[in-house]
Amino acid sequence: PRPPTAPTQGVAAVEAALSAGQVLSVGVVSGRNVWITDLSAALDWLEPLARRLPGRLWIAPSSSLLHVPVDLEGEAKLDAEVRSWLAFATQKLGELRVLAAALRGGRDAVR
Repeated sequence: PRPPTAPTQGVAAVEAALSAGQVLSVGVVSGRNVWITDLSAALDWLEPLARRLPGRLWIAPSSSLLHVPVDLEGEAKLDAEVRSWLAFATQKLGELRVLAAALRGGRDAVR
């Protein structure tokens, strides 16, 4: 696994301060840029968190998705390679669905 970054260190501090009935919501998909999320890297730090907080972990975009275009499907003229690097709001919601499914059913559930 990668060494903790500043955001994961911040999450650890918040997690330590949670009371038994509190839920932790983490912004794991960037709402401010158009690049795809490294889902494997996100799961590397989400999976242990989900094990420690069963039923008390919510995943979300890091901010409102109003900062990114709506849907990549409308961008037919983009080069295929460049397109493969991008995720607009619709695709970012799809990334969250994939992460949630992997946290519920394991990585093999989303391959």
